Order: sequence, then structure tokens, then C-alpha cells
Amino acid sequence: MTDTLQEQMSAEADDFARRHFDADGDLIEDSASFSARGAGLMFRPLFDIIQESDTAPPREWLVEGIMAERQYGVLAAEDKAGKTWMALELAMSIASGKPWLGIHPVQKTGPVAVFFGEGDEDELVARWKAICERVDLDPKELSRQVQISLRVPALTSSAAMDAVRLELQMLRPTFVILDPLYLAARGANGSDLYAMGEVLGGLQEAVQDAECGLLVLTHFKKGEANDSFGRTSGVGPGAWGRFLIAASSLVRSEDEKTGGSYAKVKLEYRGGRIADASVTYERRVWQDDKSDLNSPMHITFTKVDDEPISKSEGNFRPTYLMARVSEHLIDSDSPMSGAAIEKAITGKATTVRTAYKLLLAEGYIEHVKGGYQSIQPFTDDDDGAAGGESPF
Repeated sequence: MTDTLQEQMSAEADDFARRHFDADGDLIEDSASFSARGAGLMFRPLFDIIQESDTAPPREWLVEGIMAERQYGVLAAEDKAGKTWMALELAMSIASGKPWLGIHPVQKTGPVAVFFGEGDEDELVARWKAICERVDLDPKELSRQVQISLRVPALTSSAAMDAVRLELQMLRPTFVILDPLYLAARGANGSDLYAMGEVLGGLQEAVQDAECGLLVLTHFKKGEANDSFGRTSGVGPGAWGRFLIAASSLVRSEDEKTGGSYAKVKLEYRGGRIADASVTYERRVWQDDKSDLNSPMHITFTKVDDEPISKSEGNFRPTYLMARVSEHLIDSDSPMSGAAIEKAITGKATTVRTAYKLLLAEGYIEHVKGGYQSIQPFTDDDDGAAGGESPF
């Protein structure tokens, strides 16, 4: 060993001793400079952890059968599937104890912190009032339980994450919602598991230190997958979440009853503590006066049978486009992806998507590896419901 190397090692040892031991040679247990403990990397006897767990209060469900208290997870959905409505509805439910979407019981209530990155103050207030009206709650009174940030934190910024940790330590919420991930994770590679793990890991640590739960909202990626969970944008969020919620729009149209928007949405749940499950509901959103931006908004959620979509629902059915999709799949030599169908058929992409999902739900086509293929032909004559005529 050279004299230079020996001197360097000796200097490093002296520096370590100064930082981690006092003048009497005793370990500085609570020293912030003790880097391993500060990083949460110190080993503990499993026996001690079991003892703490056995003497702690029983753990509770936050939303029964979906997410436990202090768990973190992901809600992924198609564009315009109503992610923000679902997120604000969840904030209302945890703050008040009302069932989420009028369907899922809430077992633990408390303050909620929401990073609301899509929309402005007017949009936020209008939606919050509509959600509270649905369950006969005073929106102002309940809002005392909800803290809102109209910007999402930059998850790749150490300064921003330090601010998040400080805020959560002061607020001590029961639950945190971040909407949406793509704004908070700007610059990160969503398809890189390790990169996304680093991005989401900091947020995970912040909520765990504050002993609260977390829901991150993200989008479905384009293209096809074997199931809804496989469409979660990027590999990171899906692998990271302890519970996963996937929201798929089965039907979107103008609502004949209110003149507003109608959607039939299928929610699917997956997690280590729960068996795969799903529920389908109808969502209606409308205003008293569509021409007045200040007119109050209203919303309803109604649970319905999962599948198939009934031919007698009375909502818009794009039967002309259903027939065109059926023809293309019959003529195709191989399965077609959803994106390929939307490109091949003239019409609004969301309406074409509704057409092939209706065909799938009613058994005219099937989903196989590589996309969709025909099982039996569909023609305009197969359905006499409104909307059967050509839209062109």
C-alpha cells in the first residue's frame, strides 16, 4: 500500500468518526449526518417489526375491497373517461365517508390533499359543487377537509420533493391524489421501469413518511394490450402501484335525458390484497343552461350490469359505423388493432372506438393477439335503435 493511499484512507476514517461518534466514542444515534440511517437503510430485527405490528391499531380499508389505508396505487384511464371526476369524487368520499361513486363503501375518513394539474379554479369549483350536490353535502363546509394545489410537483426535482415532504408533514392528510402523472413526471421515460421507479419512489417515500395513502392518475397508452391493465402508460406506474384501477369507456354520447354527456364506464380493480374485480356504471353530466358558462353543473353515477351492453339502452348507437367496422374486419386477412380500425374508418375516432367496443360486447367480434377479428357479420338491419342511419 502506498503512503498516499494509506493517508487518504486514514483521513476518510477520521472524517467518518467525527461525523458519527461523539468525543467519548459513542455512536451518535440521532445524528442527521448518519447517512445510512438518514437514507432509511439501517437493518432492524424482524422480531421488532412484528412486535410493533402486533401492538399497532388494526389496519383498515380506506375504500372497501379496493385500497387499504396508507396504500399507494394508480388509476389509469382512456382520454376523457372521467379520471378527474373520479378523483374529485374520491376526495369527497374520503373527506365525508360517502360511498365512492355511490358504489364502494369508505371505512376511514380524513383530510385529503389533491394536486389538481388539469383545469383551472372555475372548473374545479364547478365540479366540486356538482359532486357535493349529488350526495346532499354543503360544498363549502366539506371543502375544509380538502387541500388543493393547482399545480403538480416536478417529481424529478429534489427541491420540489422537499417542499412536498414538508407540506405533507404539516397537513398530515389521510390521502393524497396526484392528477395527472404526465405533467408531474416531465422528462422521465415512462417505458423505463428503473427511471420511473426513481421518479415515483420519492413521492412514495413522502407519503409513507406522512402515513397517508396515495392515488396517481395516468392515461392509457395508445394501441392494444391483452387487458386494460396492460394499457397503463409506461411500465413504471403499473409495476409500482400496490393497487391498480383501470377505467375504460364503453359508450360515450350525448345524453337524451339531460342534453348533456353520457358515458358508460367499466372500472377494473387489481391488487395484492384483492381478487380481480370490476364494476360498470353510467355517468351523466349536464348544465341547466349549456350556453351559460356560469350555469351550475350536475352529475350522477348509477351502477349497472357489467356486460353485455344492452341493445335497448336508448342511448346513441353508431350502427352505421358498427357495420363499417364489421365489413373491414371480415375483409381483413389478419386481426386489426384498435388504432388501425380508427384509421381505416371515416368518422370521429371516439365514435369509431365506441362502435368496435359495442361489437365486442355483443359478440360480433373478438379480441385476439394482434387486435380484433370478426366472429359474425353485423349490418345496419341488426339494430333498429336511434343512430342507425349514416352520419355522413
